[in-house]
Amino acid sequence: MSSHNRNIKDLIAIEWAEIDRCLQQLKESRSEKLKIRWSRLLATHIERLDKMLWKAGVGKLDENDLAKLLTKIPERYRKIMERKVRYAAKRKTRET
Repeated sequence: MSSHNRNIKDLIAIEWAEIDRCLQQLKESRSEKLKIRWSRLLATHIERLDKMLWKAGVGKLDENDLAKLLTKIPERYRKIMERKVRYAAKRKTRET
């Protein structure tokens, strides 16, 4: 399937798969550096998913879905991820 034929539902499914992959890699990584990298990448994919859901008219991620995702992440890396999401939100607010 070419990228031109994909619809928003396909892209949302891909983002969910990437989120799952990031969570798995975060659990399996032994290196602190890799865990930090995967937590940042996870934050990026969650942000993208949130935007795609909004554009699809579904609305943003609800608090329950986000809370379930966050419980799967060790606390130290959750804080790294949360900082990245907050930074992106501030940047977005300044741009508008």
